[in-house]
Amino acid sequence: MNVSASASKISRNDLTRHSLSISEVSSDKLSEIELTRNKCSMSQASFNDLPINIHSQPFSSLISSSGFINKLVVNDNKDNLMNGRFFHNELMSGLSIHGGDVVESSDAISSTQLPASLSLNILLHGKVNFCLGNKAYELNAEHAKGTKNSVAATCALSVLATSDLLSRKMTTGQAVKKVNLFVKRAWLEKRCTDVQSKVLLNKLFSNHTALYHWQDNATFTNLAQKLLDLPTKSTLQTNLLKEQMALTLLNELLAILPDKIDQPQSPLTDNKNQWFSKERHQLRKKANIERYIEQQLENVITLPVIAKHFGLSVSSLQRYFKHTYKLTITEYIRQQRLDKAKIAITIKELSISEAGYQAGYNHVSNFTSAFKKQFGITPANLLKLHQLDKTIDKKRN
Repeated sequence: MNVSASASKISRNDLTRHSLSISEVSSDKLSEIELTRNKCSMSQASFNDLPINIHSQPFSSLISSSGFINKLVVNDNKDNLMNGRFFHNELMSGLSIHGGDVVESSDAISSTQLPASLSLNILLHGKVNFCLGNKAYELNAEHAKGTKNSVAATCALSVLATSDLLSRKMTTGQAVKKVNLFVKRAWLEKRCTDVQSKVLLNKLFSNHTALYHWQDNATFTNLAQKLLDLPTKSTLQTNLLKEQMALTLLNELLAILPDKIDQPQSPLTDNKNQWFSKERHQLRKKANIERYIEQQLENVITLPVIAKHFGLSVSSLQRYFKHTYKLTITEYIRQQRLDKAKIAITIKELSISEAGYQAGYNHVSNFTSAFKKQFGITPANLLKLHQLDKTIDKKRN
């Protein structure tokens, strides 16, 4: 048996080299499906397996129903996205799993703005290309013919310390067999009560857009195969089995993480880390500060106005932000505006100048400099990285 796995940062040219060239395809031949944030309750969301022929619209609806901003672009107006079995479940436990055994039937790219999170991919067969923020990766799992029990999967864990863009590329004829477990950072931290686990999570989330990969010995492979083997029909028993296996996957992942990343250091016992109880009590009574700032991003925001809104002194508010984000409020607001501009450029298709103006920059050059300083890449290069076509329409510059 020959099982090879690779996950490395690769260039845009490396990504497109393995797929059909689309540089000569005119923009009118690209079918674009735009989706916005779905505001419906997800408390009971659970999706059945998609049929043998998986079409663009049902696939997009699954992502949209998860509450994420998403755009799907399919080459040549093809409606059939992939063939095979595909499932996606938002579980009652708060975890999300999806997977399938498919053959991609279109050149396409699905871009999604994800929250801070961990994403575990268990790749049993095939190749997956994706961009995470300003980094491009390839996962590859190849094996000789044999029984399903003889396959050792390629496992990869991607880390988003903050919200960022994921673009998944699909290539005509590419066979992919995999299972994915997705868990939000907030979900993990809410359940993290012991010091050792907190140190581990802090260490893990200190490396934004990192990818850790390994070849599984049996555990993850067997669980992934069992998930793929579950009956298509959604029943109480099937749903409970998916919940159980998803939680088992997460437990197994957390158990091996110390060996996959640097050993966590002992936490510091510094009085400076103790938050003043009176101010903490005040903040807990107030509405979410981050949500308030997000709603006011297009307006002129001043420290006295924010402090007054939450019944705090300016100094208390500044201490809270410095303690929580290691940033001043001005830096935080600038960062949020740039994050919003990134979504506007890559998903909402605003021009770079329009996105810059909305972020508070009157000159494109100043916006480009601030954008590159924040994300390590220019707006134009980020747009190229997350596009199916190599070319950028002139009107978007």
